[in-house]
Amino acid sequence: MINNNIPLISFFDRVQSSLAAKKNKYVFVTESPHWAPQGKRWLAFFVSELIDKFGHAPIVVGDPVQWEYSKFKCISFQDFTATVDAVDDLVVLSTSHNCPLAKSLVDSYIYNIIDMTSYAIDPKKIEYIYNEEDSKNIAALFKSISDPDSIANLSSILFARYTGLLSFINVSKYPIYQHPVIDFSSMTGVVIDAGSYDGKESEILRKICEKAESIYSFEFDERNYTKFKDNINPEIKYINAGLWSTNTKASVSGNGIASKVNINFTEESGTDLVKLDTFLPENCNVSFIKMDIEGAEIDAIRGSYRVIQTQKPILAISLYHRPNDLWLIPKLILDIRSDYKFFIGQHDKLLSETVLYAI
Repeated sequence: MINNNIPLISFFDRVQSSLAAKKNKYVFVTESPHWAPQGKRWLAFFVSELIDKFGHAPIVVGDPVQWEYSKFKCISFQDFTATVDAVDDLVVLSTSHNCPLAKSLVDSYIYNIIDMTSYAIDPKKIEYIYNEEDSKNIAALFKSISDPDSIANLSSILFARYTGLLSFINVSKYPIYQHPVIDFSSMTGVVIDAGSYDGKESEILRKICEKAESIYSFEFDERNYTKFKDNINPEIKYINAGLWSTNTKASVSGNGIASKVNINFTEESGTDLVKLDTFLPENCNVSFIKMDIEGAEIDAIRGSYRVIQTQKPILAISLYHRPNDLWLIPKLILDIRSDYKFFIGQHDKLLSETVLYAI
């Protein structure tokens, strides 16, 4: 299941062994304000342990303004390359594997770069790989998929999580949410787009599902909802609400595409969260459900129990927002209805945009 040509060395062991072997300085690379907060969190959580063990602090290469109040020294890339003597003695820990700064290191013949992107995004993901309980769930997930592409995608995702080697991630060749085995042109029922963000995916679904009765476009964050509500397509039903396991209220935190839901069970304020089973009429025919709802997928699936059990709509569900979504979501779906066939798509080179297609 894992690439047998690469030693299965954990991310932490790989970093520590590399540093121990060279006994050198090491560098953390950041590129932009977007990455700076992630980088600072990573430095505080991980690099401090390496400092204690190996006895030397990292140099931060990037924008000194972004690190003005950090305890770590930050220098520009130009100053860094001008002062480095033996580049072979460096270990570079980077959270921007494809950023211009990291590429500049390669151009300067600095190749010993360990990609930290997955760890900086979500350190907990590494903790969930290969402990006894989760290994059983992972094995069950492999048994539930059979096509070579899905097996390769799942293997590469697990391998990247465990080692931090994002370069081994397979990227699917078809557009996200549009697995080639799905016949959108024959769908005649309702199509659900949960987590429509700017409405573009709903527009795509309207075009490819020509025979669909209607498209329901759910967007919980009003800030996102206002971006597309003025461009209303009369063939799409826009709903400023999120899907959940019960009907309740909630507030939102975060910004834009990565907004998070904070549940407020007092039901006195906030945006509506709705249970799909009660939101739709019982006689409503549902053909397709897409969910990309920032970690609320499991609760939304529970709230769609009746629809899934009685109608078996095709599902396209994000698997990456929480570390164990990768195996808990497929398990939940099979608990509701055991005759689904699973495919796994991977739609970028990071540990995100992983989609379960249940057909």
